[in-house]
Amino acid sequence: MTHRPISILRLALLVFVCAWAGHAQAARWEDHRAEALRAIDAVDYPRAIEQFEAAIYFARAQPAADRDIGVLWENLTAAYLADAQYRRVWNAIARWDKVLAANRGEDWARDQVSERDRMTRLLFEELRRARGQAAAEAP
Repeated sequence: MTHRPISILRLALLVFVCAWAGHAQAARWEDHRAEALRAIDAVDYPRAIEQFEAAIYFARAQPAADRDIGVLWENLTAAYLADAQYRRVWNAIARWDKVLAANRGEDWARDQVSERDRMTRLLFEELRRARGQAAAEAP
């Protein structure tokens, strides 16, 4: 079996395709986040949740910067809260906490801790409200 040498043109094409595929992958999580934000604006929380979850998946696979992943967890937590998916809010906060703990000394992480605390308070307020409403509706 003889091997043909790869031509310069084929090599250049291969390099271009690899670079383009890498760029497409790099933008993918950002595209999902942008779509999720559009869904939030349209008050379509299930679609926003789906897109934020996809954004996190692709950002972690890439991998994206921890700051970006923290923002995605923040966004997903807010979407779960808006859609009254309280158990998922709690799970998202736990995942978000892991990113924040790994970056404890960073300014952006300290800023996100206050937002995480606010989301936690909102979650407990919603749970108290839901419990009070359920008690009021009980016979």
